[in-house]
Amino acid sequence: MHDKLYEFLEKLPRAHLINLLWHALDEMQAYNGRSRTWCIMEALGGEEVEEGKWKFPTLKKAKENTESMGL
Repeated sequence: MHDKLYEFLEKLPRAHLINLLWHALDEMQAYNGRSRTWCIMEALGGEEVEEGKWKFPTLKKAKENTESMGL
């Protein structure tokens, strides 16, 4: 996981972080070839702009995307 992603995740409240990780786990189970970063960014609502390079959502949008559990 990249440092920038880790720093972004530190800003999320604990409940949102737990929901995010459940959703990321669901993404990973859907297709096992995805990286942890890809699954977390997909659950956050990020966009892959280039191979391995991501555009982060705003913190507000990330909180909206992780408001409830993704399962």
